[in-house]
Amino acid sequence: MSIIFLLTVLLESYFKNPLLNLFTFSLTIRCLFFIILSLVYFYQVYTREADIFKSEASQFWYNVGILVYASLAFFPFFLATEMMSGIFDYSLWYVHNIGNIMKNIFFAVGLWMVQKR
Repeated sequence: MSIIFLLTVLLESYFKNPLLNLFTFSLTIRCLFFIILSLVYFYQVYTREADIFKSEASQFWYNVGILVYASLAFFPFFLATEMMSGIFDYSLWYVHNIGNIMKNIFFAVGLWMVQKR
């Protein structure tokens, strides 16, 4: 996955000006990879039938934060080219900002769970 992401960044930096344009395709691919990896983690926890709130509580909350952020940032990054051209207004970025705030809250909960142990 990291090789595919690196290739998309290199191709996008070759075809676009990195100072003027947002790397919309590579950011969308990154969010998609984070969503896939977060869901794989949840599937592993489900198949192991582990009690995550006793042993892995902080990892669970970190994963929830990454999943929420990647899910809410996917569409603003996917539609960023249209937003920059003026077709959409900037209200779609509010979804990205809400996802970022929720991610930070979930990370804080994860850090609090580490302190509790």
